[in-house]
Amino acid sequence: MWLRFVLVPGLTDDAENIAKIARFSGGLGNVDRVDVLPFHQMGRFKWKELKLNYALDNIQPPTSEAVETSLRVVSGRGAQSLLIMRSHPAGLERDSDGKWKGG
Repeated sequence: MWLRFVLVPGLTDDAENIAKIARFSGGLGNVDRVDVLPFHQMGRFKWKELKLNYALDNIQPPTSEAVETSLRVVSGRGAQSLLIMRSHPAGLERDSDGKWKGG
């Protein structure tokens, strides 16, 4: 089984929260990997088009350092293996500030 964890600054990036996810996944005994997925704003336009309030509108993507810290917490707390989304399926890459660029 694979678990996917979206890293959202200010919501899911607390070290204890990440440690609990890692302990939980490690305790299941059948988790092959934990994906740490950095939050992005690629879907923001959908909310605007639907004229819905988007509660995450002012949230910035996590920095590369925050993602790496999360990976260390996950790998140190029982996750059997992990993968990080370092590039975006649309061909975007992260810049030095951890933001998506290109495309």
